[in-house]
Amino acid sequence: MLAFWEDMQHYQSFMEMDHDPIFHQSGQSQTYEAISVKLFSKIVDMGERNILDALESGEILRVVCAKDGMSTTETMLGGVVAQSQKNSMEYLTVSLWKKDSSQVNENEQPPDYSVILEPAWRVVKKGGAK
Repeated sequence: MLAFWEDMQHYQSFMEMDHDPIFHQSGQSQTYEAISVKLFSKIVDMGERNILDALESGEILRVVCAKDGMSTTETMLGGVVAQSQKNSMEYLTVSLWKKDSSQVNENEQPPDYSVILEPAWRVVKKGGAK
């Protein structure tokens, strides 16, 4: 799972107040045996749109576990480069694309992960809603 938070305060508030009731009511504990969470802080936006705007219309999510894993192109909807909060040498590059524009540039390394997004699972909450 990949989540984008407005800031650390919103993330911590969700974890303290909302996470456990959702976890217990949904039966999520039956869906996995172990979980690991890594937190990253945004260094820079890629492209002309911010990641949340791109998430609303993106169809493919590409993730590279490197700082310079992808370059921007005219067909990319938006993206972000982030640095691990625990390991300053660990980076994550995330970008969103339309299905017809997701071809990897011949000069790029392929993404570590590339998934087609399921629109029904998309949750985008913006605009000061807390």
